[in-house]
Amino acid sequence: MALSVRYYLFPEGSDPLRLSQRLVEGLTHGKDAMPQYADTRQRVMGVVVQNEDGKPTHLDRTYGTMWTFNEDGEIREGLQEAVFEASTTQQKALCREIPMGAFGRGY
Repeated sequence: MALSVRYYLFPEGSDPLRLSQRLVEGLTHGKDAMPQYADTRQRVMGVVVQNEDGKPTHLDRTYGTMWTFNEDGEIREGLQEAVFEASTTQQKALCREIPMGAFGRGY
């Protein structure tokens, strides 16, 4: 069973935004920024998904956090905490599984 983590940003007054793995990695390593969110706090959801044959099959866990963007739109410190949470989740045996169709499409 392979696990993957997906991130969603929930800007106030806008539709949720799925963040690409490339962007998340860039933010983590201080190589990318999101200047449109400079000096704001944004709600973020991490989603840990089980995959079989490269396709999502179950939603293992979700968690929420707040990211504080600095004046340049960087999030490095807050994002590192979220990545730590996701990697910790992958190492634990999870108590229950949620079928992929339970929350609609797009996971």
